[in-house]
Amino acid sequence: MSGTPAIVGTLSALSDTVALGLTGQGSVAVQLVGTWTGTITFECSLDGITYQAATVFPTNSSTSATTATTTGIWQGTVSGAKQFRARASAWTSGVAYVHIQAAPPGTAAASSLVALADGADVNAGTTTDTAVTGDNSGTLSAKLRGIN
Repeated sequence: MSGTPAIVGTLSALSDTVALGLTGQGSVAVQLVGTWTGTITFECSLDGITYQAATVFPTNSSTSATTATTTGIWQGTVSGAKQFRARASAWTSGVAYVHIQAAPPGTAAASSLVALADGADVNAGTTTDTAVTGDNSGTLSAKLRGIN
């Protein structure tokens, strides 16, 4: 998605963060790759100073999350927030590569995250997206994925 805010960074120690400014954005997607042992907490802020856990959804599930301990892609709504970040809230070892992509209201931020595909994905390097089993046009995960 050309012209939308994005950042790529790494987490390798406790309290490391990768943050993205969100002014005027409606959704955010986060892709985590790499090998690490720890917990990454997703957070957002209205003032850029005080953060609170942000609820996001894995693209392959309708179960919400505020943290991650493995690779994957998560997405959520952030309308009104000033900043979104991924923070190493617990850390033992390794490096997590973090790509955060935002998108304006009415568009899906996750569609541009193919740049960090790990090569094991069937559709690595493409922009195709298939519905999650159980998705229907009325679910939150379907709306976040842009399926109407």
